[in-house]
Order: sequence, then structure tokens, then C-alpha cells
Amino acid sequence: MITDKLFLRVEKFKQPPTILWRSIELELLKQRLGDKLQAKTVLDLGCGKGIVAGAVLEGKVSYGLDNNERAIKLAKKSGIYRRMILANARKIPLGDKSVDLVFSNCVIEHIKDLDSVLNEIKRILKIDGYFVFTAPNNNFKNYRIFSYLNLTWLAKFYGRLRDKKYHHYHCYSLKKWAEILEKKSFKLIDGYYYLDQKTTEFWDLLLTFFFIPNKISQKLSRWVYKKYFREKIYKYFLKAKAVKKGAAVCLIAKKMINLNLIIFFKILKFLGSSQPPNFFNNSNLHFFTLIKQALV
Repeated sequence: MITDKLFLRVEKFKQPPTILWRSIELELLKQRLGDKLQAKTVLDLGCGKGIVAGAVLEGKVSYGLDNNERAIKLAKKSGIYRRMILANARKIPLGDKSVDLVFSNCVIEHIKDLDSVLNEIKRILKIDGYFVFTAPNNNFKNYRIFSYLNLTWLAKFYGRLRDKKYHHYHCYSLKKWAEILEKKSFKLIDGYYYLDQKTTEFWDLLLTFFFIPNKISQKLSRWVYKKYFREKIYKYFLKAKAVKKGAAVCLIAKKMINLNLIIFFKILKFLGSSQPPNFFNNSNLHFFTLIKQALV
């Protein structure tokens, strides 16, 4: 009998492939992040129906943001969030340095304009605030059911087709993400891969197998899941662990401020200067003002 609360909550997703993926993903998040997920002011970026937040973020979550009106209505009914925000991640209607944690589960990879989103996350996060997110990585397209069957040419075609279907624009390695985040003044505190090749190929098998039952009837799909696949998926969940090479990645980054800039402006403050040095021209005067405000 299955009694794990997290797994039972994840079953609200209903689709077997999603239950497999999310149960492993969220179990590892709880194991690895601990108190980082219990920040005071939290934004769930791309909150969907609120199932993920309900599984890993204990207590009331400050904000749930999504650009889908139906998802917002369902999330509101869940009672998980204090405030719902219908908005685009490229323009978040929250104040500067107003959030302790931005959490985003498999959302970032779907947003084409990554630069704008990271700028917004950086803007609303407090100094030393955390940005925690998950995403498929560069290995995802290589783990396919057709690879298991040694149909290499078909596997490559299918992998590209699958990425296109799911609108994956940013599937990067830990190293690549660290480089991207560093340019935005984020320091990678921790990161890990999960969903090894065997698990991902099983996920892909479920995706293919349940295509027809889902088309016929949701009741039929649920019956097949409970009768033949539930226990098997639960066994994968119980073995959840970070791996050296997986199809997905989790990153825990902290918003930092450039130490050299801190020293520079602290010296100016010590000298009693309230105006920027002469070498600041009109084009970067705004930058001076922003940094000064950040240090006050």
C-alpha cells in the first residue's frame, strides 16, 4: 500500500509519465534543499495549479505567478498561495528586492527570452536571496525509447521532435547554467542531475504507451495506471537520487553583489561623496545611482 504523502500529492497530476517525473524531482528537492524552501517571502514562478508548491513548499506561499488564467483560478482554489498574479515572467509586478526566494519548477526552459526573465528575477530578489529552479538539460534529447531499441536514426529525429513539441529553448548543463547565472550576479551554491537514462526511457515509454488510452478515456487511462503501472512508478520514486548524468538538472543560486563595487562605493561613502566621480558620464550615471541605492 502506498502511503507516502508527497507521492500521493503528485498523483494529482494524473498522467503517469508526469507522476514519474515529478515524484522523483520533488522528492530530491525536499531532500537537498531543506530550509532554503522555507523562506519568508516566496514567489512560485510558473505556479500552474499549485500542485508542486503544495508538495515541496510548506505553509502558505507568498505569491503564485502564471500567465495562464485557468491555472491561476485553479491555484487560487487550492488555498496554497496568499496572492495570485496573472502575469508574464518577463515583467513581474513586484517591487525591487522584495522576495527571499524565487522557485520555478520546469518553467525556465520554455521561455524564449531568458535574458529578460533572469533580469526580472534578479531585480525582485533581495541580496543573498535564492533562485531555485529545475529544467531538462542537454542530455534530455538523447534519452529516448528508440535509443533503447537501438534505432539510432529514428531516436535522433524523435528527440528533436520531442523538444520542439515541448517548446524547449534552454536545456543546458550545470556548467553552462553556472556561466549564464554568473553574468547576472548569481552564484551557483549547489546543483545536481537527476532522472538517469533508464528512468527517462521508462518515462518516454509511458508517454508513448498512454497516448491511446488517454485519447479513448481518462477513466481507462487511470484504470490502466493503477492496475499495471502505479507500483512500478512508485518503486522508481523510492529510489530517487541525484546522478552523475541525467536528463534534468536542479540549480540553487544566490543573488550576489560584486565585492569590488561594494568596496569602491563604501570608500566613496567614507569620503563623504554624494556625487559620482567625474569619470561617470550620462550613459552610466543611472548605473551609479542604482548601485548607491542598493548599498544604502
